Amino acid sequence: MFRQASLLASLALISCAKGDITDTSTPQDQQTAHGKVAGIVTDSTGLPLVGVLVSVQGTSVSSNDDGVSIIPDVQPSPQVLVSFTKSG
Repeated sequence: MFRQASLLASLALISCAKGDITDTSTPQDQQTAHGKVAGIVTDSTGLPLVGVLVSVQGTSVSSNDDGVSIIPDVQPSPQVLVSFTKSG
């Protein structure tokens, strides 16, 4: 049976481009932009859930003792599907 979980902290997809304003290289020369998805997984009472598998774009991490999960290097997209799995 799966426990219903809610995400208290807002998920953030933060894009960080490589290079700076004075960079004269062409877009093909620059590394691809990336971001991260981070949040806190909690139960319906607000307590953190440990060991929830959080998945984004084929990368998965488990939430820690504080319910925190961070997935680095997420490709920017107008929409990102985030899935949460917890057995028990």
